[in-house]
Amino acid sequence: MPETTPLMLHSEPRRRTRVGAVALAVLGACAVFALASVASEQTASTAAGASLTAADKSPMAIDKDDKAKAETDILAVYYKPHFQCGVDAGTTPDESAAFINAQMTFDEPLTRDFVGVSEWAPTAADVDAIGNPERYGSVAAVCGYGSAQYQTPMVLFHDKQRWDVLDSYPKATKCADVVFLPPWDGPGVNDAVCVDKTSPGDDDCCSCTFSEEEYRVGKAWNQGTGQRPWVAGLYRKKDAETEVCVVAGEFPHPLSNTTLWNLNGRPAPWGTKAIMRYICTAQYNSDSCIDSLDGGSVVFGTDVFTNGVADFCGDRPTVIMADTNVGAGDFASSRLFKDPRLSVQGSGELEPYTCCNDSHFDGGFNRYASDRFIVAGNDVQIERLEGGSVAPGGPLPDDLTLKCHVAQEHAPIRARISLASGPQPSVAPTTQSDAASALPMGVASAAVAAAAVAL
Repeated sequence: MPETTPLMLHSEPRRRTRVGAVALAVLGACAVFALASVASEQTASTAAGASLTAADKSPMAIDKDDKAKAETDILAVYYKPHFQCGVDAGTTPDESAAFINAQMTFDEPLTRDFVGVSEWAPTAADVDAIGNPERYGSVAAVCGYGSAQYQTPMVLFHDKQRWDVLDSYPKATKCADVVFLPPWDGPGVNDAVCVDKTSPGDDDCCSCTFSEEEYRVGKAWNQGTGQRPWVAGLYRKKDAETEVCVVAGEFPHPLSNTTLWNLNGRPAPWGTKAIMRYICTAQYNSDSCIDSLDGGSVVFGTDVFTNGVADFCGDRPTVIMADTNVGAGDFASSRLFKDPRLSVQGSGELEPYTCCNDSHFDGGFNRYASDRFIVAGNDVQIERLEGGSVAPGGPLPDDLTLKCHVAQEHAPIRARISLASGPQPSVAPTTQSDAASALPMGVASAAVAAAAVAL
């Protein structure tokens, strides 16, 4: 049997408690069977629809710890409300907009330097706009390759009072200081200009993570990449020499080349080999999970992203915020890229569980550690990470809960990132259920993987 990485019931690096092996196994099993009850509790809390105004602007633990925010520190937020927000009946896009906009109204020292928003595409009438044009600029793009009807937007906001823009991806001025929305009739994305582009030209805002060949191969496998956008900016701190490259994006679902077995140990009758999603979402296995076509990433469909980030950012300190669709919390972000130009690190060995609101099919909440902050470079490190849960289906921080109450919404995450050199410190726990933070999930791996395949 190929060696696999066990899925851990854990999210954020912290000082681990030592408990007996028997207790670990029992608690791990209990955690799996507790998912349904946790989901029920979260359903009740999200249905309550309490005002988010105070919570959205509550002080972060990031800003309350012993270390004051240094001049070179970055505060950043990433949020993926998902494209159904403001489209499906019963969703609350104005609550999502209020949360996003609240991130761009803080004064020092709580100012958010960068805010990444993925798949904000409401079509309902009179939904509040997002952004703060007086204080924040932006770079935006859509990925619409292969479909004139479906396009996926991405926007990265930056604080204009703190940062100058040196360069952007895409480069066209049409992509600056704009938020692209359906029906995609704005300059740079109109007239189905992106239907045959995975990389932007001089006069459009079309940007996908995958290459045209990856799209073709994925479609031949009956596993489309979807429309996966990304944007980036190169920024210089005002009145300083500090430069940073910031990237916001989302990846396709990882693919596996998998032998399907029945419980009796015999190959499944519908075929012994299959290219499938979701298996590698829950548990990575280098013998079966399919790399990008050029081999630069462990996620198929990221050729353009990997090469683009490496070329655009160069050797500058780099911050990546993205829905990676890599759902195993114990799969370190440092293992995402094989391209030697992208030597990256995440928040540590374990990542928070943020994806998704799957209650529409009794799939629970935030069972996958998909949304991540990742950094590259010798002089950049994640000082602290907040958001998500410490266990699949666990509770979320009070002010980083689901906002739009829509299927497949992701929970927001935020980070304080230092551009100073030095060893990476421990990341303090910021969510509940600390007892679960040290639980190896070996006993639950199969159950979570099976649930992922059902998605």
